[in-house]
Amino acid sequence: LITVQWFMCLFVNTLRPEVTLRIWDIFFNEGSKVLFRIAAALFKLHEKQLVAVKDAADLFYALRSIGKDVVDADKLISAAY
Repeated sequence: LITVQWFMCLFVNTLRPEVTLRIWDIFFNEGSKVLFRIAAALFKLHEKQLVAVKDAADLFYALRSIGKDVVDADKLISAAY
């Protein structure tokens, strides 16, 4: 449910506006594969937090708030590539 929102809204409700615009630039240049790369990068950058989750409710909350702390678009993009 969470990742569907990421893809349907192109991360607009997940990431900060300045980070989202950088992702959109790459999306319009390279296509939809970028969305999957960014999703994988978000999982990679928050791996410790996600692995430490104990139950489904905490996982749901962690996934909903996973992009709110991403302030450096370059770091996210480099993790994606």
